[in-house]
Formats: sequence, C-alpha cells, structure tokens
Amino acid sequence: MLAWSVRDCAILALFPALLSAQVAFSRRVYKQSGRTYQQIWIWNPSDGSLKPLTDSERNHFQLACSKDGRHIYFISGTDLYDYSGLWSFDRKTGQERKVSADAKVPVARANQPPVAECNQTVWEQDNARFACSAGQDVLIYDSATKKEVGRARFSERPTAPSAIAWSQNQKWLLVGTQGHDDNSTSRQSDYFVLDLGRMAWIPVGSGNDAMWLPGGNEIVYSTPRDLISLTPSSKHQVWSAHLVVFDPATRRRTPVTSGVTNNIQPAPCTR
Repeated sequence: MLAWSVRDCAILALFPALLSAQVAFSRRVYKQSGRTYQQIWIWNPSDGSLKPLTDSERNHFQLACSKDGRHIYFISGTDLYDYSGLWSFDRKTGQERKVSADAKVPVARANQPPVAECNQTVWEQDNARFACSAGQDVLIYDSATKKEVGRARFSERPTAPSAIAWSQNQKWLLVGTQGHDDNSTSRQSDYFVLDLGRMAWIPVGSGNDAMWLPGGNEIVYSTPRDLISLTPSSKHQVWSAHLVVFDPATRRRTPVTSGVTNNIQPAPCTR
C-alpha cells in the first residue's frame, strides 16, 4: 500500500527537528542546451538540504512514497499530460523500474461522509473530530456523537471550499478552492487555513498541491507556474514554479526553492 502520506537558517528557524520527515518533489533544472527532465528531489526540513535523487532521462511526476520511505512511486511521461506508465524508484539501490503500463498512482479510497450534509470528509489524527464542506460552509463535527461543534462560512471566494487536512496540533484546518487567477495555462488553487479557536480564515497563498509538512504545523505548496527567461539576456522562456512554506502562527511565507527551476508536486516522505 502507498502512503500519501524545502536551505538556509531562515528556513530552519521555522521547523522543529523532524528527523524522519522529508518532502519529495519533482524538479527541472534548466541548462543552456540539451533536453532537461523533471527529476525526483528530496527536501529535508531538519537541515534544510535539497538533494537530487534521480538523473535519468525520464520525467518524474505525481510522486508518492511508500510507508517506509524506501520507494518513491511516480508517473513517467513526456510532459504533465502524456503518461507512459507507473514507475518506482528504490532509494536504497538507486534503481528505477516500470511497475505498470497503467499510468495511475494508487491513492487511498475516500472516506464515506458520515453525515448527509457533508460532501467530503477529513479526520483529525485521533479521529475525535472530522471536518467537511457543504456548499459555502465548512463544518466541524464530533466523531462520536456526529453532532456539529463548529461552522464557518467561507466568504473568501465565491467558489465552494474543500477541506484538505488538519494540522498536527489540530488547531488549524487547511482548505482549498478554485484559484481566483486559475486558467488553462496556469492551473491553481487558493488556499486558506481555518483557525479553529476563532473560527476565522487565514489566507495562505495561491498555487498547487498544498499539504501540511509531515509531523509539523506549517504548509508547503508550489507557486503557480510562470514563464521566465532562461538567462537575463535570453529571449528563451521556460516554465518555473517554486516551493513555499507558510506558517499560520506567524503568517510568514518562506521560499524554499529559487532560480531558473521548476519545482512541483510535493509529497510527504519518510526515510
């Protein structure tokens, strides 16, 4: 079964010593000539290090780590929409192998909403409460009694919200909705945190694939992709996106990656 479960001092100050928690992501490092590929990289929050895991002439998209962190599953293809199958990367041996011609990463089956009003459900780590969305409202329920214990009207955007995940400290709920600037060229969501103590909204940012850092209370996501020049004097433009960390406690955003690179699809991973 698969578990779905970024270099400086400024970044390190944000995190506790998450000794086993890492974030795998897909990264393209551009060069002046020759073809480049989206490779698997790993970010270690405990020391802020960024490290490439693969250098094969193959794209690596939609990463998912095994529960023990040894294997990273990915979709390989010519681009984001032309997949050639499901592959795995063995972190111990460094080998890649094709697992299936079916280009689908297995995902956990969604929980059945326990109350009729809910259209999506996410549970706390101890399952004491669950959250769901219903129209423009985000609701909190007691798991044992199925009674509503909180409700927040999502007035930040006209589009309906989706509850994504609880923070480790269970004080915040990550919520996403269709991005205000979402378009066919640069798809993006707008993310918010629901402060459960005040039932108030905290804007996180716009981008893709937002998630709580493994074992932490900060959020990592990729910024919307944009075209940038390969060099300051070059007319050649390439797609670029970067990983950013957001701390709901301080409202601080900290860039993790930089430069002429494309960093997308973060995924939680152990080692």
